[in-house]
This record gives sequence, structure tokens and C-alpha cells, in this order.
Amino acid sequence: SGRIQEFRSIERMTWFNRAISVSSCLAALLTGATPVLANAQQATIQEILDGDQLYIDAQKAQVKETAHAPQVITIGRSRGQISFSGGAVGRINRQSLVKL
Repeated sequence: SGRIQEFRSIERMTWFNRAISVSSCLAALLTGATPVLANAQQATIQEILDGDQLYIDAQKAQVKETAHAPQVITIGRSRGQISFSGGAVGRINRQSLVKL
């Protein structure tokens, strides 16, 4: 019939819930992805793709090399896959940094 109806939420969002929702969306938009936190003491390089620019503490790394906390894994123009001591596996994209 051409009428616009107003829908109301069953439960209103509290100020805190609204702030969390907005900040989460803003963080995802600004970073392009949501940060991932993992509790791992070591990470092993499983694969290096698109070149050889994968480093552990600024030293070029090889496949099967392991980084231990508090080392840092960085990537230049390459990509890579790492497995963590907790059992998680992840891909890291170009220009990324993983601090153990």
C-alpha cells in the first residue's frame, strides 16, 4: 500500500553494547580484517609463497624453521603459512608481522 512501517527492536541495546558494536565494525573496516590473537610459544614455517621474503627477527627464514617467543616473523612481498605450538595453522599475507 506504499506505507513505510517502523520496526522496533524487542530489546534496546545498552550504551555499552552499542559502543562495542560500533568499535568492532570500525576496527574491521580500518584494518581490513579482524585481528587474531593466539597463545603460542613457537611457530613453524610450513610454506613460503611468491618469493622468499619471510624473516624471523630480520633473518631470512626457510621452510621448517621455527620461531620461539619473543621472536617476530615478518613478511615482505611474499606470503606464507605457519603452524603454532597450540595446534593452530594460519596464512600470513604480504607486509604482515606476527609477534610470538
